[in-house]
Amino acid sequence: MNIPKNKFNKFKNKMKRLFLIKADFQDFKRADGRNYFCPDCVTIEGLLSFYPRLRNELDVNYVDFNRPRKILADLLGEENQSCPVLVLEN
Repeated sequence: MNIPKNKFNKFKNKMKRLFLIKADFQDFKRADGRNYFCPDCVTIEGLLSFYPRLRNELDVNYVDFNRPRKILADLLGEENQSCPVLVLEN
């Protein structure tokens, strides 16, 4: 079976922006003074450390835990500010 090469490169010409929450944050709604991390973002950080070449293929951005996360709201809408998120743009 012949699969066209461009089938696997359909996102090659698009900008790929990955958004992760900055580690070691405080949740001010809890007011307990403890530091937290996003488990899903830590998983992606592990993937990036295991495959360092991905950092060259992605524009990795770190956002604060507290909302609103303006850059995500502007790109995806107020209701879509969760992380981690990969945004593909033309």
